[in-house]
Amino acid sequence: MKCLVSVYDKTGLVPFCKGLLGLGYEIISTGGTLRHLIEEGVHAISVTEVTGFPEILDGRVKTLNPRLHGGILASRDKPEHMSTLREHNIPTIDLVVCNFYPFADNITDSVLKMKEFIDIGGPSMVRAAAKNFPDVVPVVEPADYEAILAQLQKGKVEHRFHLGLIAKVFKCTSQFDALVSEYFTTVSAMDAEVGGDTSVADLASFIAPAQSFLQKVNLTEKSSFRYGENPHQQGFIIPGSAPFTIVQGKEMSYNNYLDFNSCVNIVRGLPANIPGIVIIKHLNPCGVSIATDAELDESLESCLVHIFNRAKACDPVSYFGGIIGVNCEVTEALAGEISKDFFEIVVAPSYTQGALAELGKKKNLRVIILPRDYYLSNQIDPFSVRSTFDGGAIIQENDKAFYEDFIAEVASATKYINNDLDFNDYGLAFSALLSARVASNCIVITDGFQALGIGAGQMSRIDSAKLAVERAQRYGHNLEGAIAASDAFFPFPDSVTVLGEGGVKAIVSPSGSVKDKLAIEECERLGINLYLTSFRHFRH
Repeated sequence: MKCLVSVYDKTGLVPFCKGLLGLGYEIISTGGTLRHLIEEGVHAISVTEVTGFPEILDGRVKTLNPRLHGGILASRDKPEHMSTLREHNIPTIDLVVCNFYPFADNITDSVLKMKEFIDIGGPSMVRAAAKNFPDVVPVVEPADYEAILAQLQKGKVEHRFHLGLIAKVFKCTSQFDALVSEYFTTVSAMDAEVGGDTSVADLASFIAPAQSFLQKVNLTEKSSFRYGENPHQQGFIIPGSAPFTIVQGKEMSYNNYLDFNSCVNIVRGLPANIPGIVIIKHLNPCGVSIATDAELDESLESCLVHIFNRAKACDPVSYFGGIIGVNCEVTEALAGEISKDFFEIVVAPSYTQGALAELGKKKNLRVIILPRDYYLSNQIDPFSVRSTFDGGAIIQENDKAFYEDFIAEVASATKYINNDLDFNDYGLAFSALLSARVASNCIVITDGFQALGIGAGQMSRIDSAKLAVERAQRYGHNLEGAIAASDAFFPFPDSVTVLGEGGVKAIVSPSGSVKDKLAIEECERLGINLYLTSFRHFRH
């Protein structure tokens, strides 16, 4: 058995190849990859020993050889193919491991420099390996090494997993080609516009968002929904990179994915080490709660039940049929509470066996695992993409602020203190975080641990303020001493009046209105602690 290895990213390569050697594989490698393996004590032979032809043209030609591609592409069940291999003394190759030059990481305005990062041999090898399914296994992602070794130790790579590896090959090659195409399209357009005087910064600002967009619209890997947002609309999904697993429940719908995405974005913003629960309905939270100091002293079983019930209490009507996000392990007790009502989805980093058994009683409930590591800020896609009416797209950097970032915002705010109530940065940050995750215009009212009233997506900020106060009071929440947060500045002081008369005693808001002074004066009149921050957090 032979494995052909030629990679730029050498993450995890040495233990993977050592594992293959232990399973009886012979390693064939090229250039820098070969040197790396030999330096690390991994026995490997050069492609030159297989092809009988040296690497030439500064390494541009090394794997483009019939003695390699023949060994990859020969169908083992076709006698005429195998006869041809024997006639020309060509060995079969069973595993091809390859990743490409980092084109996106080397953006420059020099086309002559960039052409050196256009990979030829790598895409050719993995495409050939993917084409010759099931005889050859292609590998393009180091993250798959461990799983492949585990399956090879059992005898072979499992059929469904093998198909997934093939999908990754064509997704990877199409994205690489699309990025190169976008680069040359951008360079040619900018050269025409600015006479060739294009800076690297300009190019990077064009190419990086384009790369993110191209990855999202890659149509080589898609599946359809039963229908889109409404029954008369078709819908498709193009999978991203998030490693979530649906462990039970019926198929996800278009609307489920929209709400799931909104839920994950809020859950990931919550304090990393404090249990918290979010309930989403129609893209907006209708309940959010994190553990109080007293609840942190309880067992996790008891703590989560209390948090869940407080999250539901924010809007005890709307949560029905919603989506639940939990930022820690789901316990059996919490699963039992969830099972008492109808929900569409539960997403969490893990579940106890008892919790899975309890949730399993609701056969249609989608139970999703999103690994704990994916709750970190560096796992967030830096760009978001939305389509335009004419078939185009608009791209922006994501608003990636997490709970800790909002603590910093509040700590650096301009403060107007007008009463004796003590508001710590943590409760203020919790309120500000939620206002950044609710559709604009919005007002969110909390007690620092639980959402009490939410006014979302209104055309005027005063309507959002009225809605947040009214909904909180409707469901019996005492707003005396509560905290309100706004995603943008107050254009008039009337919203402050509504909040103050409702009992709110602290407000977190971005500054920047020409009428900031009037809002400050109204807070002083009503005895409200005002915290003016520097960042607006619209979410349209």
